[in-house]
Amino acid sequence: MDEAWLLVLLVVAMFGALWWWWWWEKGKHLDEEREKQRAYEAIPKVVIVDIRMPFGEMVLFILKWALASVPAGIVVFLTATAVLALFRSLFGP
Repeated sequence: MDEAWLLVLLVVAMFGALWWWWWWEKGKHLDEEREKQRAYEAIPKVVIVDIRMPFGEMVLFILKWALASVPAGIVVFLTATAVLALFRSLFGP
């Protein structure tokens, strides 16, 4: 009977040690998260309230933006065409 209690005590001690180790590691992770949060909160926040840009420069900026989107549109069109051609070849007309 003494050996059974010793075995039970050993199993309980092992589970206790595993639980303590898990709790300790979880606490380390939480400490790291708290440090990251404190570092993030220490960064000064910036709010942009106004942009002063002459009308002509704004029009040029928008035109450059539109011209830069043309190659992206071509890539999207070619990719969609290739995918549709693949589906058509796999599943028939």
